[in-house]
Amino acid sequence: MRFLSFSQARYPLMSLGLSCVMVFFAFLLGAFDAGTLTQPNGLRMRNGAIALPLMTGFLLFSHFHLNQRWRACLRTFLKRNQVSMSPAQMEAMLDRGVTFGKRGAVVFSLVMTSVYLLTENLLRADSGALELYLCFIAFFFWGLIFLVIYELIFITRFVLTHFLNTRLIDLFGIEKLIHLSDLVITNAIISAIGLCLVPLFWLGREVPWIDRIIVATVFILLMCFLFWPVTRIQSVISHKKDMAVSRINDSIKALFNENSQSQRRLTDDPERLRRLSALINAKQEITAVSEWPVDIPQGIKTSLILLSIPASWAIGAVVENIIEAMKLI
Repeated sequence: MRFLSFSQARYPLMSLGLSCVMVFFAFLLGAFDAGTLTQPNGLRMRNGAIALPLMTGFLLFSHFHLNQRWRACLRTFLKRNQVSMSPAQMEAMLDRGVTFGKRGAVVFSLVMTSVYLLTENLLRADSGALELYLCFIAFFFWGLIFLVIYELIFITRFVLTHFLNTRLIDLFGIEKLIHLSDLVITNAIISAIGLCLVPLFWLGREVPWIDRIIVATVFILLMCFLFWPVTRIQSVISHKKDMAVSRINDSIKALFNENSQSQRRLTDDPERLRRLSALINAKQEITAVSEWPVDIPQGIKTSLILLSIPASWAIGAVVENIIEAMKLI
């Protein structure tokens, strides 16, 4: 049986531990007390005490995991393909991009937290400890959600710009692009799981259909963008296949035209028969080339991604029933 090494397991364990500690402190501050739920914003604070720690821990894990995964996939891609970029240059460009994202995350977090404090009038003297604690967690939540979304967009654009030009996408070398597809699917899985946690904010509440439509729309748009590299590969390979098949068809037509001008039948000309057989074999080989750089395991992952949002709503309903059974609602 294969186990994760410490270096692989430390980020999930650290993120899970951080989430549990944050939920525990919220519990100590009365987030799950019956008296809290009778307050005007009690239900929202209870949901925030569950959702904010879990999503903050998950986003922290996502940040570390995505950075490790990108670099591993792109280093492998550089080894297997002739790209005018050294590993050191790639690492430097990635470091600059992530650093810029971290700075933007701090600014975004400060703005969002300040706006929330002012609009919810939480700077008053009688503000409860639980409210201020949730604002403290929200500061890191907003920063991490900005950073992860920025990194997903940044790495997708990075791959599209530097690694997916027409020259690098070879008609018979699609297996060299599997690592880029794996990177894309990893990004999509992280995004899908993050959106699956959104229903935690809706526990015990009647969720407006507009909220569900917004989440579904964001999911669809994000998936379309994240899978852009895969569709780019499919488009280029499909175009190259069409051009190659068209050239072969032209060669076959030229061969038959040559036969009509000759006094000998095609079956009596071994040389032309050999050329025709080679052209037909080449056409069959090209037609059989896969246009999608996705293998069966990756296809299964993609299917699970597409089912994740409706599954998350079903899981959210189950969690809500469990909480009701525990008399937390």
